[in-house]
Amino acid sequence: MPFPFIEESMGYVGIWLVSWLIIFGFPLPNEMAFAYPGMISALYSYNQFFAFVIAYSGLVVHIVVGYSIGRGLITRYPIKRQLQSRVKIMDIINKVEKYGRIGILFSFFIPGIRLFFPYVCGTLKLNSRDYFFFSFIGSLLWSLLFFQVGRIFPTQFPFLIEGLSRILLYIVVIFLGCFSFTSFIYKRIIKRSRL
Repeated sequence: MPFPFIEESMGYVGIWLVSWLIIFGFPLPNEMAFAYPGMISALYSYNQFFAFVIAYSGLVVHIVVGYSIGRGLITRYPIKRQLQSRVKIMDIINKVEKYGRIGILFSFFIPGIRLFFPYVCGTLKLNSRDYFFFSFIGSLLWSLLFFQVGRIFPTQFPFLIEGLSRILLYIVVIFLGCFSFTSFIYKRIIKRSRL
């Protein structure tokens, strides 16, 4: 078990701390932050609903704080210009502007993106109501999936998480590729019909 002190001494507070720390860059897979509460609620006398809600609240705090920090940085510092000088970050910004709400919804299923996405969206000054609505739905689906993996397979979840993360990444890439291709074809048809 990655954090044996949780079930022995810290209880639900420990679940929240682990979910919050892992999302903020603690050196463990983010999926583990949500499979672990599922695992300890299956193996120990933790209420599954409260364990999930407390772990999910750590993720919600990350989303709100990350977006707020990103939004605050743009007003105090010319960070957008500094970000534009980096090709990889510009690629992320272009994808956010291109896919909008669907990109926000699926951002939690892409490893690495979920960690920095709230900061980038805050920096871009996306509509906070739309951002929070779609990021809360996407993060709820993502965290519920991995919580259930930990609950259903409490002793095997570390091995399952790695495979499931890859499969979800492939599904999201295929979905976004199909969405991009469909929108490209649609735009071409409309462009030709106007000629």
